[in-house]
Amino acid sequence: MSLCTVLLVAGGIYSFFFAHGIVQQQLYQFSADTGDGSSGGGGGGGGGQQATEQFTFTYSLLFLSCIANVAMASAVLTLQHSGAPHRLVSSLTKRLDRPALTEFILTALTLVLAKFASWHSLTLVDYPTQSLAKCAKPVSILLLSLWMGSRRYSLAEAVIVVWLVGSLGIFNLSKVRNDGNAVSTLTGNVLLLISLACDGLTGSRQDKIATRCHFSSWEMMCCINFFSLIFAGIGVLVFEGAGLWAFTIRHPNVYHLVGLFCACGALGQGFTYIGIRTLGALHTSLITTTRKLFMVLVSVIWFNTSLRPMQWAAVVSVFAAVFAKTWLKLRQHPHPHPH
Repeated sequence: MSLCTVLLVAGGIYSFFFAHGIVQQQLYQFSADTGDGSSGGGGGGGGGQQATEQFTFTYSLLFLSCIANVAMASAVLTLQHSGAPHRLVSSLTKRLDRPALTEFILTALTLVLAKFASWHSLTLVDYPTQSLAKCAKPVSILLLSLWMGSRRYSLAEAVIVVWLVGSLGIFNLSKVRNDGNAVSTLTGNVLLLISLACDGLTGSRQDKIATRCHFSSWEMMCCINFFSLIFAGIGVLVFEGAGLWAFTIRHPNVYHLVGLFCACGALGQGFTYIGIRTLGALHTSLITTTRKLFMVLVSVIWFNTSLRPMQWAAVVSVFAAVFAKTWLKLRQHPHPHPH
């Protein structure tokens, strides 16, 4: 493992996911006048009040993001197959038997649900809250594994889970008590809980695909996003229709935000897979963990999000727990081998 490789992977993950997070927050904070005035209260003397509309097209954003991810993975795989797309298709279809196909479809379904819940929560909670909740992904994986009986965990891992849950609880309770916006905060956190549960199911199924079905990281990225594209497309047809298209016609400055969001997400995901292959899963996990901390701090500064002392203490506690979990993993597997 060379220093150049570490710097390249870390730089790619940091820069592209940083841009991805900033653009995502800009999209979900976007609001503009509709041009329709609504008359003021009962009397006739009040002036009209401009109505505003916000970006809420999460299924459409998911659909476009999946297209970008499939394009990215397909391009890499085509190069690996000597620039012959038919060889790639033939190689994948030969190994896509019924068990593998079932795993891919179920993984894609839980992935779409996880991303939808996580992204749509930004209409109700701020970015630091969402980013901190993502750090609790190990909690969902642990609880689901215990429930399904697929793995045993040590006392130290259980303590870290309780530590994470408690820290996140303090962060969110402090926000509700101080802001008084209990309903939207509660709804947003319910969405984040759904996202975490689906993340746990997605993670366990991805492990199963990698170990039992023998698909490479890029093949998994291509296939999972392909089936996710289908589920996201159904969501667009049922819930949003041409809403995003009409929205971008009314507000053309949203075009470049959507394009940048999809491109940065695909490239960031690509660098993550490169990291898993060249550095190993544990070292890549450490990079992505520090990236989340960096994003919380940058979001607070960039968007002037105010956090109270109790919330800052909760932020520090969450990342202390995450680093403790990473250190525990490194102790258990001191020499991780690249995939």
